[in-house]
Amino acid sequence: MSARETRRTTLIFGISCVVIGVAGGWWLRGDTAPSVNAMESAALPKSHADPAPPAVLRESSPAEDSTDAPIPFATAIRASLDDRDPFSRGIRIREIIRNLSAADLPAAVAEAARLTGDDGWEMLHLLGLRWGEVDAIGGIAFAANSRDDRVRRVFLPEIAAGWAAVDLAEAVAWMKEKPGDRSREEAFPSIIAELARTDPASAAQFLAKIPAGGSGWTDALLRKWMNSDARAAVAWVQQLPPGSMRRGALRQAMGFWVQQDGRAALDWLARDPTNVHSDSLSVNTRTGSTIGSATVGTGSILGDAFAGWADRSPDEALAWALAQTDEEIHKSTLPLAIKGLAEVDSARAAQMLSNYTGPDANWIAGSIASSWFRQDPVAATRWAQNFSPGDNRDSVLGAIASDWAKTDSAGAAQWLGQLPAGLDRDYVILRFTSAVAAREPILAIEWTKTISDVFSRADQFEHIARIWAEDDPNAAKKWMRSTDQLSAEYKKQLIEKY
Repeated sequence: MSARETRRTTLIFGISCVVIGVAGGWWLRGDTAPSVNAMESAALPKSHADPAPPAVLRESSPAEDSTDAPIPFATAIRASLDDRDPFSRGIRIREIIRNLSAADLPAAVAEAARLTGDDGWEMLHLLGLRWGEVDAIGGIAFAANSRDDRVRRVFLPEIAAGWAAVDLAEAVAWMKEKPGDRSREEAFPSIIAELARTDPASAAQFLAKIPAGGSGWTDALLRKWMNSDARAAVAWVQQLPPGSMRRGALRQAMGFWVQQDGRAALDWLARDPTNVHSDSLSVNTRTGSTIGSATVGTGSILGDAFAGWADRSPDEALAWALAQTDEEIHKSTLPLAIKGLAEVDSARAAQMLSNYTGPDANWIAGSIASSWFRQDPVAATRWAQNFSPGDNRDSVLGAIASDWAKTDSAGAAQWLGQLPAGLDRDYVILRFTSAVAAREPILAIEWTKTISDVFSRADQFEHIARIWAEDDPNAAKKWMRSTDQLSAEYKKQLIEKY
C-alpha cells in the first residue's frame, strides 16, 4: 500500500471512529454539532503552495448564527490539515466537506487543487465523493471538462463511488446509456464494485455485456460473490465463452472456494476432466542446474486449487487425494498433498515418500527436505544422510544446501566439504552457489570450481557472472577480465552490456 493510500485509510478510519463518539457526546449534552464557522481560523503554512485569492463559501449550516462570518474553504481546510491529531483532523475535514453544497464544490475543488503532495490528492478524493452524493451528473460534467488531469483522474471514480453509495440504480442506469463513453468507462470500476457488493448476479450480467471491463473486474466480483453463493458464481463462470478469460475466472473462483470448503470445491472440479489437464509450464525442480527436471500436478485448474487446499488443510487434502480412483487425479494431487503435509509433519511426509513410486519423487523429497530443515536442521540433515546415491539423494541434499546457505553460508560450505565427489555433489554445489551468488559471488566462484561436470561448471560460471554484473558491474568486470572460466564471447557480451 502506498503512503498516500495508507494516509487516506487512516483518515477515513479516524473519521469513522471519532464521529460516533463525538456525536454521542453532543446528543447526551443536548448540544448541536459545531459548524465550519466554529473552527478557528489559521494562517496558511509556508509548506503549502501560495493560493490564489480564495473563494468565500456560503455559511455551512442553517443552525449557525447568521451574524457569523463564513470561513473561506481554503483557510478552514488548511487549518484542519495542520492539526497533528489524526482523529481530530479527520473529523474537522469531514465536517467541512460534508456541509458543502453543489454550488460550493467548484470553488472548493479549485482551492484543493492548489494543495501540494498528498494533501491535494486527499482533498480531491473526498470532494469527489461529496459531489457524487449531491450532484453526480454535474460533477461528472465538471471533471470531463477540467483541464487538470489530476482532477479528472480522481474525480470520475470518486464521484461514481459516492453516487453508487446513495443511488446505485440511478448510477447503473446512467452507465448503461452510452457504452464506450470515456466518462462512463472511467466511472465503471466504482459503480460495478458497488453493484457486485449488493447484487453480484446483476453485476455478472453487466460484465458479460462489457468485455473490456469484464476481464479486469471478475476478480473483485468473484471475491464478493463466492462469499455469498459459491455455486452460483461458479455457474456464471461456466457460462463465459471458452478461452483464457473463462479459465482465469475459474481459477480465481476455485481459489476463493477452497478457502471456504476445499472438499466441495475439489469434488466439483473432479467431475470435469478438462480441469485436470495442465495448461501451464511444468515446475522445474532443479533450479540453477542442467541435470534433469521433474513435474508436479500444478498447472491444471484442479492441481492449483488442490495445492492451496493442501497448504491450508494438509490432512484433509491428503485423505482426499488417497481416495481418488481416477489415476490422473491421484497422480496430480498426491505429490502436492505430501508437500503440504511436510509443512506440519515432515517425518510423516518422509515416511510417505518411502512408499511413493510416482515420477515426482525427486520433487517431493526436495520439498520435504526444505520444510524439515526449517523446522529441525539436525533431523533433516540426518535424514538426508540416510539416502543412497541416486535415490532422490541429490534433491534432498540440494534443498538443504540451498536453505542452509541463506542463513549460514559458512556452515553450509563446511558441510559441503564432507560430501563425496560425483553428480550428486555437483548438483548440491549448484544449489549452494545459486543461493549465495548474489551476496557472496567470490564464495560462489570458488565452490563452482569444484564441480566435476564440465558443462554444469561452465553454465554456473556464466550464471554467477551475470548476477554479479547486475549487482556490482565494476567488480564483476574486473573479475571477468582476469578469469579463464568464461568464454571470450560471453565476457565481451557482459562487459558491453554492463
